[in-house]
Amino acid sequence: NREFSSGQTVSLQCTTSSCTFNHLEVTWLKDGYALSENGSTLQLSPLTAKDSGNYTCALRSNGGTRSEAFSLQVEAAEESWFWFYL
Repeated sequence: NREFSSGQTVSLQCTTSSCTFNHLEVTWLKDGYALSENGSTLQLSPLTAKDSGNYTCALRSNGGTRSEAFSLQVEAAEESWFWFYL
């Protein structure tokens, strides 16, 4: 579980010690929903609060077997307020 700030870059990598796979065979999910990105690495940049969630990867041919979830929490950047006095 990791906390990041808006604007940062995060790369998640799907690896296994029991087999090797082609980068086209990996699919990514966020909160259980398939993402359009494929490949062994998922890059999120620049991060926004909408990127917060639980990410998993799976072999496309066996989508029922997923990795452990990586919980990503993105903190919104602090807004700067400027006061002008006339």
